[in-house]
Amino acid sequence: MFVSELLLRGFRGAREMRSPLRLSKFNVLIGRNNSGKSIILHSLFLLPHPHTLGGYGRFRERRDFYISFLAGGFESLIYRYSGEAVIDFAAGGRKYRISLPEGEAQNPETGEKFTDIYEASKYFMGREVTPGECERFALLIPNNINALNSMFLTIADKWSEVAEKGVHTTIVREVINPAVEDDLTEILKIDKAVRMGKKIEGELFHLSVRDLGDGVERILIALIFIELCEPSILLWDDFEVSLHPDLLKSVLLWLCEKDRQIVLATHSIDVLRQLAEIKPKDAQVIKVEKSSDDILSHRTLTIEELTDILGRGEDPRFVR
Repeated sequence: MFVSELLLRGFRGAREMRSPLRLSKFNVLIGRNNSGKSIILHSLFLLPHPHTLGGYGRFRERRDFYISFLAGGFESLIYRYSGEAVIDFAAGGRKYRISLPEGEAQNPETGEKFTDIYEASKYFMGREVTPGECERFALLIPNNINALNSMFLTIADKWSEVAEKGVHTTIVREVINPAVEDDLTEILKIDKAVRMGKKIEGELFHLSVRDLGDGVERILIALIFIELCEPSILLWDDFEVSLHPDLLKSVLLWLCEKDRQIVLATHSIDVLRQLAEIKPKDAQVIKVEKSSDDILSHRTLTIEELTDILGRGEDPRFVR
């Protein structure tokens, strides 16, 4: 079940949103710095309840701890640090509201409040849910070295689960090998560093992933963590950092095959070109803008419109 609509007021650097943002299964946010892309990602990260356990780190850490790390606490999520932030969502035919700084989740039509994360999740998803679904419903991958280190430590702690899922081999085979020249076999058990198996003339030896470059190491950690969490909604800020276009395409293809909602934020023209080439189903590009009086607006491009713009030799990031 995916979020179909988002409308926010008084959240982070946005005073309000000019019109509801309608989301598809695969969404790519573009826009200038401080245009509101991260605001959208952070609002979705609060689902299904602001105080959901897990969400990041070692799975047992509280989400409000991560919000403190990311934004400086709940008060910093409020526009001008005072008053109230209201975020309205629609999903599965249900309406849903989160209010801050109280951290309440509720049905906006009846005013019913969900103080328990499982109660909130059942209403939001419209069915019985497991604790794991509640705790890891929305996963945010920020462009932050501390977040990457946290993911690394979680993977190391839960390596047996990684191996049981077979993630340490499938990601190498499906994502990394198509984008590099090396014949890599698997990711080895993580301790102080990420190591991989590599074949040269039929012989197998181990090498540090750092020898393959920052982009490969970063993407490996992120993709393993995603498969470990199995989120319903994946939120990824500055998705393109340190990735060559070949690896970008490989990761995008991998993401398109997953049965989850994707919201990526990017500044890269390469991401848009690869998206136009891949043409994922139920996908769109959303150009976000923020006015001088802090009102968010957006323009949506279909994949066909994106392809036409690129075909004319224009840059979608600058099309008004």
